[in-house]
Amino acid sequence: MAEEVAAVPAAPADLPTGFGHSMDARHAPSVTAEQILLKACKSITSFEDTSLELQEGDAAQEESEEDASQRAFPQVVQVWRGLCAYLVQEISLGRTVNVPNLGLFYSYEGPPRQMRFKVLEKLMPQDLHWEGPEPDIGPISKAKFERVAEHVGLHKGKVDEALQAVIREFWSSLKTASDVEFDFPGLGQLRLHRNTVSFEPLSEAPLNPSRSMQSITAEHTMFGSASTGLLKRMMQTPLKSPTSLPKLERVGDAGNARASFAAGWNAQAPGGKTLLKSLGKSNSQPILRPLDANGGGTPADEASGPRRPQLDVPLPPSLTMRRTPSGLLGASLKEDAETASKRLTRQLPVTDRLFPPLLDRCSRTRSALFREEVEIDRCSNMVASNYSTLAASLTIDHAVVCDINSTMVRWKKSRLEKKEEQANDGRAVDVRAVDWTAEWPTIVEDSPVASELNSVGMSPGEFCRVLSRYRYYTEGGVPSEVLAPYNRQWLDHAVFLLDMQNPARWPAISEEQQSKVVEEVRHEILKGYIRSAKTAIVNYALLSSRCRERLDIPFVPVPPPEWGRLAFTVPDIGTPGGPPDHWRAGLAVARSKLLQCNVQNSKTALRLKEFWIDACKDVRLLACPPKHSEVRDINAFAAQQGTAQESAMRELHSAWLQVVQVVSEEPTYLVANNAGSGSAAAAANYSGRRDSKGSNQGSPTPGSSFFGTSPEQMEGYFFDVVAAQLSLLAREVVEQTLTEYVEFFERFSTKPLHYEEVKALKTMDTWQEDTIVNKLIVGPKGTDVRFKHDLDSVSARLLQPYKDCTVSLKEFPRPDAKLREGVSTGRINLWEVKEEEDHIKAGFNRIEQIVRMNLSNAEKVLELYEPFLFLLDEEDRVTTFLEDSAKTREDYAEYVQHLLDTIDNLHDSCPNLLRMQMMRVDALDVNRKLEQCARDCIAKLLRALALRNQDRSSLLVKQFEHLDKKIMRQPENEEQLVELEAAVEEAQNKTMPSLLTEYEDIKEWMFLTWDQDHLLGDEDYKAIWAASEWKTYGTNINDRENDLKMDRMNIEGKLVERRTDIQEELNSILAKVGKFKDKGQVRHLDEYLDDLNSIKKSLANAQARMEKINEEEQLVGWDQTEFDVYLEACSALEPFDKLWNLVHDHQKASQRWTRSPLFSGEIKPEEVETEVNNMWRLAFKLKAQFEQDNLGKPSKVAEKVKGDLDQFKENVPLLHALCNPGLRKRHWAEISNVVGFQLEPDPSFTLNKVLDWDIGSYVQEIGEISDSAGKEYQIESGLEAQIQEWEPIVMEFKDWGTTGTYIVGGSSVDEVQTLLDDHVIKTQTMKGSPFAGEFQSRLEEWEAYLDGVQNIVDVWLKVQGVWLYLEPIFSSEDIMQQMPTEGRLFREVDGAWRDLMAKCVENPNALTVFKQDSFLETLRAANDKLETVQKGLNDYLETKRLYFPRFFFLSNDNLLEILSETKDPRRVNAHVKKAFEGMQSLQFEEDLKISGMISPEKEIVPMTTYVDPVAANGAVEKWLVCLEAAMIESLRDLSFQSRDDYLVMPFVDWVQRWAGQVIIGIFNLYWTMEVNQALSEKGNQGLVEYAVKLEDTLAEIVNLVRTDIPKLVRCTLEALIVIFVHNKDTIFDLRDRGTCDVNDFDWLVQLRYFIEDNPDKPGTEDIFVRITNSFLGYAYEYLGNCGRLVVTPLTDRCYRTCCGALHLMYGAAPEGPAGTGKTETVKDLAKALARFCVVFNCSDELDVNAMAKFFKGLASSGGWACFDEFNRIDAEVLSVIAQQILQIQNAIKAKLNFFEFEGTANLPIKWTCNCFITMN
Repeated sequence: MAEEVAAVPAAPADLPTGFGHSMDARHAPSVTAEQILLKACKSITSFEDTSLELQEGDAAQEESEEDASQRAFPQVVQVWRGLCAYLVQEISLGRTVNVPNLGLFYSYEGPPRQMRFKVLEKLMPQDLHWEGPEPDIGPISKAKFERVAEHVGLHKGKVDEALQAVIREFWSSLKTASDVEFDFPGLGQLRLHRNTVSFEPLSEAPLNPSRSMQSITAEHTMFGSASTGLLKRMMQTPLKSPTSLPKLERVGDAGNARASFAAGWNAQAPGGKTLLKSLGKSNSQPILRPLDANGGGTPADEASGPRRPQLDVPLPPSLTMRRTPSGLLGASLKEDAETASKRLTRQLPVTDRLFPPLLDRCSRTRSALFREEVEIDRCSNMVASNYSTLAASLTIDHAVVCDINSTMVRWKKSRLEKKEEQANDGRAVDVRAVDWTAEWPTIVEDSPVASELNSVGMSPGEFCRVLSRYRYYTEGGVPSEVLAPYNRQWLDHAVFLLDMQNPARWPAISEEQQSKVVEEVRHEILKGYIRSAKTAIVNYALLSSRCRERLDIPFVPVPPPEWGRLAFTVPDIGTPGGPPDHWRAGLAVARSKLLQCNVQNSKTALRLKEFWIDACKDVRLLACPPKHSEVRDINAFAAQQGTAQESAMRELHSAWLQVVQVVSEEPTYLVANNAGSGSAAAAANYSGRRDSKGSNQGSPTPGSSFFGTSPEQMEGYFFDVVAAQLSLLAREVVEQTLTEYVEFFERFSTKPLHYEEVKALKTMDTWQEDTIVNKLIVGPKGTDVRFKHDLDSVSARLLQPYKDCTVSLKEFPRPDAKLREGVSTGRINLWEVKEEEDHIKAGFNRIEQIVRMNLSNAEKVLELYEPFLFLLDEEDRVTTFLEDSAKTREDYAEYVQHLLDTIDNLHDSCPNLLRMQMMRVDALDVNRKLEQCARDCIAKLLRALALRNQDRSSLLVKQFEHLDKKIMRQPENEEQLVELEAAVEEAQNKTMPSLLTEYEDIKEWMFLTWDQDHLLGDEDYKAIWAASEWKTYGTNINDRENDLKMDRMNIEGKLVERRTDIQEELNSILAKVGKFKDKGQVRHLDEYLDDLNSIKKSLANAQARMEKINEEEQLVGWDQTEFDVYLEACSALEPFDKLWNLVHDHQKASQRWTRSPLFSGEIKPEEVETEVNNMWRLAFKLKAQFEQDNLGKPSKVAEKVKGDLDQFKENVPLLHALCNPGLRKRHWAEISNVVGFQLEPDPSFTLNKVLDWDIGSYVQEIGEISDSAGKEYQIESGLEAQIQEWEPIVMEFKDWGTTGTYIVGGSSVDEVQTLLDDHVIKTQTMKGSPFAGEFQSRLEEWEAYLDGVQNIVDVWLKVQGVWLYLEPIFSSEDIMQQMPTEGRLFREVDGAWRDLMAKCVENPNALTVFKQDSFLETLRAANDKLETVQKGLNDYLETKRLYFPRFFFLSNDNLLEILSETKDPRRVNAHVKKAFEGMQSLQFEEDLKISGMISPEKEIVPMTTYVDPVAANGAVEKWLVCLEAAMIESLRDLSFQSRDDYLVMPFVDWVQRWAGQVIIGIFNLYWTMEVNQALSEKGNQGLVEYAVKLEDTLAEIVNLVRTDIPKLVRCTLEALIVIFVHNKDTIFDLRDRGTCDVNDFDWLVQLRYFIEDNPDKPGTEDIFVRITNSFLGYAYEYLGNCGRLVVTPLTDRCYRTCCGALHLMYGAAPEGPAGTGKTETVKDLAKALARFCVVFNCSDELDVNAMAKFFKGLASSGGWACFDEFNRIDAEVLSVIAQQILQIQNAIKAKLNFFEFEGTANLPIKWTCNCFITMN
């Protein structure tokens, strides 16, 4: 391998031999990156002497090749790392970088941690193949090695050579080795393994480029971007003394200007003395970088020896070359002039030999660069050759035929190679021995400039040579004629910008002066253009390395800005270039005045800064844990920050004491130090500046004032400056700490991995960084899982250190506060860092954003535990589960398995540790708790099963014992036998199998507990063992069955004996009954009855015994015996029993009828007649039955009874006539006349006595008289009955509240009215009877009484109703004052009413109450007065309704209730909903002002303008009008505020902030606007995109609904979702229809909301709604937070129709079946337009006046009315209603503000009013 490396050409651009050709075999061992870099060092020649310091007179040392390689190895490694750092930076910016001869580096899907590499496959040996992703990339940029060179501080040529050598060695290793591992620090590793080349990126590459690479791209105000990297490295290198820039001023004319250095450079003074000046510190430092030069400024070739560093110091273009008479060659060079001149290739003029031409003057192209050698190349070969070191040496060989493994690109033979061929001793010598230092001030030894030059190995001559040569070419090397001409328009435009014709801008300037100004401006512009153009040409030429070598300018000095370009300069340095001469005098004065404030560069100030940097630059107020540090609890983290801050504050306070000491030693500005001998030092310090001629510019003398300022004032200036400087230094500590704290959190700024992604990570995967740990715990209620440290608290504690650090130095004192104690000096503390500063707030917001992002992501971990939270309270459900006896064994097994599966899922889903980004989640305790809960539940279930098995086993044993006791007893009768047989059978067929099944089930339950590894106790085993002993009990049951068969045989024999006995007894009873056939003697009646009773008793006993026998027969399974003898005996006994009982009953009744007094009331003719008829029918039936059975004696007895009854029937009419209760004396007198003797009622009269007097012969005449008496008796008794019904009636009177009087009420009025209705009819009927003559006067008197009562009741109730209605009204003093006449009349009625009620209450009997004197007349007079009062009241209410039209929709009662609440407006809350549908109540302040509206859903909407009811002086209607206006104003203001808030807040936050109605309205507004915007900008594609946005927003709403939100927000979302879904569906429909324009009909027919100018209020914007061609205003009526109707296509059609009707000033009539939503559609349209809408249910009771009142309110309020079931109104009323509606519509069309309507002359009308009707 050594031979192969040696064979490679040393040129940095050469390709290795054999590229593109594979080798036959690979036998070399594995190769590492270190080996490749070490081999590359052997082929590098430019690093050989870099580590040596060249000293004059020292000889070069001989070294071996191995030593040179070892010495170059660190720099090669540094170059390789610089390349990788550069690649990290470029790729982090999203760029794709091509490293020549190696491959592409690019980023794959995101940050650098997804770094990818694509090797240059055409250079890869053929036996290898590449394995890696194909890049999908954009533009490719070539790697800029000059950036790498700036980074590592080496020359670009060396970097090129080193990198190409490394790449060359890499390819060589691929050809020879079997395994190669080539590291790219920070990127990854390029590997060769098994003939496969692949790139392995780092698992987590740096997200940001390193600080060192960041410095590459930084810019510097003085030197430009090309030198910034070196500048920053120089600033990091400590210098012994500050570096200064030369202060250059023009002296003399511009053509022969000389440059002098005011500091660090000394001009040669007369006498050869060197003048030293103190140097101040510059705000910028020169940049050191390598310089290709040798010795005294001779150019050195790369191959001829080591290079020396050079200083990139900007050179002013005003510097010109000073020519000397002695020529251009100097003696300081090693070669003499003659030898040097021979080396020149051409004999040119001296100037051209010193300064080769820059431009080719023979070229036809302007500004074409001069070329030493003419090469025949194609134009394409030279493109961009000046922009790359390597590209300048490339050419294309078009004659070569190349394949995939070769290339047409060839390297030119470089000048370096040519010089190597021509060199004799390997070292070129510059013959141009010119004293370049003569043109420049002498650089004094030990000066800052000299120190810097020495540090980089550059001599002053080399430095001055570069400056002089660059100045020559920028001033004289480019002729003006080659420049592009300046555009005349540019000059004219510049003059135009001066605006010379504007007198306000140029108030006092003459035309001559204007011309002079214009001319100066033009001259300056042209001069600047020429200078810039020449400089640009030179700089472009110097981009070529050839040109730099030819012109001997190895680097490009960036000239400083012209004088006046910088805002300020550091003292003692001045501004470069110098001011114009005519400005110098004024500048001197200005400088002298500024000197008094320019103390920031005093020795003390510089000492303070140097001390602070040394002592406090590393102080940090917060401790930012490094990467991969141990995580800690948030408390430990906060404690760490607190400790860090305390420690830092101690360091700062310690340093502060030294700061005060340094300040106290200030010799000049402090009054105490500026007295006496100390003034000498002050004089030295303030020696002032000298101009170019050495004169002093005016410095203050010691002890004197500073240009008119007293020493005390200067002392104050000094302290202020020091305080400002220290404030900045202290601020730097704070800001640096805050920056590092922000950077610390930036480590967590990447998108955090979801917990599922974290769970999927393996041990070898890259984990996101964390710094704190937070445990998961169970909440105090034991029902939830939460973080031990609340995430809000964690966030606050992470942010608090930032706040504490910000204000940590808030009370830091100024030094003068210590030095001047006791002296009032104003501000005593330094200027603090404020939290309100933008960059401080930005850092805080950034940390807050990162913390919130990570904590929100960590909070999602709680989602893992949602499926397992039930375990925390699962024990309660286990208890409920155990209480359910219906649960089966499968249910228990399933439940236990569910808990076990839950434990497994918990282990799988919830790891004990989740390393989320920033915060690690420790879930060990929670996992253990949840698992323990699950296992406790399992244990509880299984233990309950074990206990249940014990109980069941014990119960089973008891059941067996009970069964044994039940079937083993001895039967004593049939019932017990049957019971035992049934028990044995049941035991065999049912009980025993059931018990055995139960036993087996118990065993299965026990096996279930065993399967779950539950340990059973002794009690469990004892219980199941006791149950198992009864398994064989079935044998005992079989034995018992055989025993019962023997018992049955014994019991059945006894039953047969009893049945035989009862049959014999029945036969004997039947024989006794047969003996009654021969009995017919009535005198033996008692004996017969006794025998009958004895037989019936025997039959009853026999029946009971028979039933018992039948039951026993049934029990033993026999057929029941019929016992026919029993039925035969009963049938035979029945007629005899009836006969002799009839004889007995007739004898008793006959005596009662004939011997009882007729007029005592004992004999009632109707009852006697009924009883005689019943006996006669029974006697007749028995006689017929006995005759049929040939029973003579019983037949004769029955016939005898029948005959007696027939005889008595003849006297029944006489009983009716004589026993009539209506017979009076006049009737008895008539009867006496009929019978011929005096007959009067006598208690001794009996029927026998009357029959003895032969009165029965006059029964017909007496009957007629009795009938007439009965009719009269009915009338008389009816009249008496009515009076008796009135007597108990008592009128009920109620105490009427606090009025002190009574009202009639209760059931008494209804009772009186019922009696009146009944008695009036009855009385009129009785008056019409022909028998009412005797009672005519009484009937008329009673009828008059009833009529009077009816009139009194009617008037009484009417007066009482009106009095009750008016009494509370006129009890109000306000009403009495407004209606004095009506109030006086009511007082009169009230007095009369109270008198009447008092009399009635004294004696409430109805007959007495209604018979009072003048009762009816008093009531009628009161009624007349009340009618007058009512008419006046109606007129009064009409005025109130006209003032507040919504009163028209209220009844008089409700209106009067509202009007009566004049003293306390809060009492109107109960009635406010009657006038405002959306308000349940009002929100009152302490001063009774109304501040808000409260909806029925308890939503509170604040008032924009408070309403003051007190100001209305009790007039409710006035402040209600104000309330209506305030409602509209408030809704409008809230809507517009919500509109503005919509754009700045997240949607889910916005919907929770505003009222529900406002949310829906503004959402519809933005929906309309966004749809219009989408259609206007993108057409139908805009709708497609907007539909996606709506779906995302709907998902946010759904997620919000699923959270725990307030009830009001949920109500808002319920209504919003209805509207949102309809709007979303509308967009989907429009999208599918292909709608693409805002004027498409499908879009125009939607309900769209806009904000437009209100035509009725010019200059005012309002919300308007458009649909089709309808234009409707949004009325801002508050409707509450109510729900909305689901919008269907039919609803949309109704909306369009109704809105079209409204636009045409017509009403609408939705039609459809009942329940289809007609009325609801109208109401929802009113909600959409925020209109006041009243729904009125029509009926046939409506009259014209009621509708007129309703229409008045409709017209004057401007609201809507929906008349439901309009067709129920009578046709007569409908005709008038139609005319009324037409009258209103005509007034609207005529644009009237007032019109005449139904008796109201000037009824106001609002044009928004309208009416809708619905009909079923």
